[in-house]
Amino acid sequence: MKGLRTQENDKFVKFFELVQEEAAKLDSVFFLDCGQGKLFENSQMECEDLCGWLIPNEKVKEFESLFENNSEQQQDFDVFYTSVDFNIEGDTVKVIIDDTDEIIADDFSIVTNSIRMKE
Repeated sequence: MKGLRTQENDKFVKFFELVQEEAAKLDSVFFLDCGQGKLFENSQMECEDLCGWLIPNEKVKEFESLFENNSEQQQDFDVFYTSVDFNIEGDTVKVIIDDTDEIIADDFSIVTNSIRMKE
């Protein structure tokens, strides 16, 4: 899946698909750098707060090869570094892409996406 360097389990990929849906609403792709430790898991989904790059579609091709090779040049894109959070409300997972960097705050503000989950 675009935005991942490593093979992940199906439950995490389901969560990551939500993240990518939100990124697409911003005409971007999210590239995962690391998890931040806040975890939630049930029989359908595995969620974690994430950090990574929210790359505008017009820059994805340029960034993607740097990302896949873990090149130090990916630091040139750190202006696009952001965090992803999630909230659980009943049986709904809400994904929040949040970037407070003043350079791009006008373009990338808090966005939410929801999915109903059934046990």
